[in-house]
Amino acid sequence: MTYQFNIEEENGIYLVSVRGHMRATQDAAQLMRDVTEEVRRNESRKVLLDLCNLDSQALDYFERYGLINDLSAQPDKHCIRWAMVAPIARAKPLNDFETMARNRGYEFKGFHTIEEAANWLKG
Repeated sequence: MTYQFNIEEENGIYLVSVRGHMRATQDAAQLMRDVTEEVRRNESRKVLLDLCNLDSQALDYFERYGLINDLSAQPDKHCIRWAMVAPIARAKPLNDFETMARNRGYEFKGFHTIEEAANWLKG
């Protein structure tokens, strides 16, 4: 089984719910490209990426770095405010990804609840 995602816009925030299994960095990169493309077509620049229903392992350090490199090739990449929600069990990979993204100039923050992430995006 591969991953599936659903995008809903609510109050200027895109909620992207992801479920299933991501096979590798390529799946994560494609997801980010798809979301970026959808957001670029509209006015909102706020994305809440909910990864709590993924059943795959977190990307390793080098895969996370590769994903940030892939994102850097996207036009308008720094115009999006990203909030990523992941289970507490993935706190370390989430914190690492947040640091890498912010070091590359992204407005990115990791959370463990949708409520926290939505409040940050609204602020």
